[in-house]
Amino acid sequence: MKFASGFQLLAIGFAFSSASVCADEGEWQIDVSSYGWLPKTTSGVETPFGTATSELSASDAVDSLDAALMGTVSARKGRWSLVGDVFYMDLSFRDRTPFARLFSDIDTRTTLASVAGYGLYEVLSLDRFRLDAGLGL
Repeated sequence: MKFASGFQLLAIGFAFSSASVCADEGEWQIDVSSYGWLPKTTSGVETPFGTATSELSASDAVDSLDAALMGTVSARKGRWSLVGDVFYMDLSFRDRTPFARLFSDIDTRTTLASVAGYGLYEVLSLDRFRLDAGLGL
């Protein structure tokens, strides 16, 4: 069962990008955004008869996407910022092998997950440019 089609994911991404809440300069400014990242995926399995490889292009990854959640939340007050990022993607696909007499398909399932958080401090601010330094995990 697929999570959403490529067009649905794109629409969801645009719906959540650049949502911002800002009062005045002394208040917290909160930004929420989503993004999409679809990697080219190559896998290989060593067998006694050679290596069986499977490849999924970035454009085909949309059709093979089972679930995805990608987004960033940032909160800024004065020169201080807190940033959180969540990335989760689940892909599964099937590819033919060169060993059709022994086994005909390779089923591949890839799950990528990442959670990151950063604390930042503004060290330089120009007209439309800001440089922050910070620590994260």
